[in-house]
Amino acid sequence: MKFYHVYTKGLEDKVIFRDTTDYIVGMNYVAIAQFKTKITILAFVLMSNHFHFLLKGNREVAEKFIWLYKNLL
Repeated sequence: MKFYHVYTKGLEDKVIFRDTTDYIVGMNYVAIAQFKTKITILAFVLMSNHFHFLLKGNREVAEKFIWLYKNLL
């Protein structure tokens, strides 16, 4: 098992999470993506224009998790 810091670039001109509702949806998508991939999430932060995840597992599952999360968004 390895640790992965997965993040997206901050998008200056595009806001992902505009309000409380957007953050709630983003949090729900974290749970869905984690449930489907079974990755261990050690920490994460959702910011208005990007996000960070600290994951524990293998690379294939970490990539699957972030792909799924981004596609849910």
